[in-house]
Amino acid sequence: MTRMRKKATLWIGLLCTMIPAAAAAQASADVDPMDEAYADLDLLVSVGLVQKIITGQKPYSRVAFATFAREARSRLAEPDARQQKARFLEALERLEQRFAPELAGVCEEGGGEGACPARTAGTAGTLELRPRGAWLEATYADSPERAMRTSYRDADLIDGALNPLLQNNQGRLLVDGATTAIEASVDAVLGSAFAIQARPRVRMHNAREADAGADATLQQAFVRAAAGNLTVDVGRNFIELGQGRTGGTVLSRNPRGMEQARVASASPFRLPGPFRGWGLVEASATLGDMGSDREFPGAKFVLLEWTLKPVRYFEFGAGLLNVQGGEGAPAASFGERLRNVFITFYESGGDEPISEKLATVHGRITIPSVGWEVYLDLASTDVKLDGFDSFKSEAAWLVGTRMAGLGTQGRLDLWLEGRRTGVRPYTHHQFSSGLTLDRRVLGDPMGPLATGWQMGVDWNGAQQTLSVMGAWERYSGDDYCRCLSDGFVWDREADNPDEIRLRTMVTWTRSPAETPVRTILRLGHERVTRFNFTDRNRSNFMAQFRVGYVW
Repeated sequence: MTRMRKKATLWIGLLCTMIPAAAAAQASADVDPMDEAYADLDLLVSVGLVQKIITGQKPYSRVAFATFAREARSRLAEPDARQQKARFLEALERLEQRFAPELAGVCEEGGGEGACPARTAGTAGTLELRPRGAWLEATYADSPERAMRTSYRDADLIDGALNPLLQNNQGRLLVDGATTAIEASVDAVLGSAFAIQARPRVRMHNAREADAGADATLQQAFVRAAAGNLTVDVGRNFIELGQGRTGGTVLSRNPRGMEQARVASASPFRLPGPFRGWGLVEASATLGDMGSDREFPGAKFVLLEWTLKPVRYFEFGAGLLNVQGGEGAPAASFGERLRNVFITFYESGGDEPISEKLATVHGRITIPSVGWEVYLDLASTDVKLDGFDSFKSEAAWLVGTRMAGLGTQGRLDLWLEGRRTGVRPYTHHQFSSGLTLDRRVLGDPMGPLATGWQMGVDWNGAQQTLSVMGAWERYSGDDYCRCLSDGFVWDREADNPDEIRLRTMVTWTRSPAETPVRTILRLGHERVTRFNFTDRNRSNFMAQFRVGYVW
């Protein structure tokens, strides 16, 4: 059996094991990965109140949140449960209140374990339209973007834009100037088998060096069908893959949602027979479109994800992203394209490679007795087993740690992340647009040839939070070539000045329990030395105010 057939058989087998489940999956809308509910859930995971979860694949659905809340409530009742701090209980109560309709349905199906409020979910077979929230947003910024570079000899081979203060926000466009936006979220469910979700956004902008204007877009717009433990999504949606605070090194919170068809497990499951000892598993396969704003418009991507949790406090995942095709791209037969997806190092019989690839592994260790987490992400465009250079020059790394629930009431969190990207982790061969979507890098927002450290402290009150983040980033201006050494080695051809960014971001959020109104104020400042690799230094800043009504 060929390697391609073996890999295809493995994925088909994984998908088949998702279909039978103890309780049928209920189709429901996703919760935006930037929603405050994730902060409450992350806390419950870090202290061990939620264990039946895979953290490396997001977003989670509303039903998934209800399931996690039910598990946390059940664990609080266990005889060996240690005394929980005030903040832990507040986080759980907020999730139970927010997802009460879904929690009632989960409890009814699961036989009454834990706290089960009276059922308020809709009647089976009835189409229900459910508004989930609306936001009004105003942003003012003095922060110009610049083009990315990869420091190849005689070429810049990535169509990416860098503007840290105004990016890493799921593709929401904020201009260097004034931006006002209205965003709403609505979903509809038909019984337990189908769900529809839409998130329209209308933007008005007045940039410093461009004409004022307005536009509209859909942040999300997809249909979901559920059968057993299997869900199928068709439309535009977000995917985050990895362990970082804002996603991983392959798919982060930087780009907008992508048009896709995705088959995934609705909840973690166990493989049958001798593989049951592997623990909890989640898997998905996605076929999507890379958009038109690129060198080869209409290029397609295939994403294969697989994550397992062999023990309660350790998680390990892997994934493969393959981008190929599009108008003007190298031609290939269907068989060549299929082999290129399932055989990692296969290209084509012609002179030009037919795809751009990125492989990833990621893992997380949690020590709930002290609320401590350590995590790692690695992605590489090329993996050569005869040396370490490919893991340096071709790779993107992310390492992080977090201490959650410090203090007598558990109000304080501390975190630290380090990141490094090599010469070309997001661009390869003739694909000069690289792994970007509308000029946003899919993975680490820094793009190629950068090193960064971020650290922060979060204070979490009963109805408000205050987060302070500091970052140091260095973007290399050096030029590289494969011209001096033998083998797979990138040599520095010229030692040019680097661009250095020092950034501070302060975010205040108010979420009163007695009202669904949410208020967010965000202030950011950035000092840039040698902006765009010139002798020019500058200071960037942004101020953003958001007020929303969230159900």
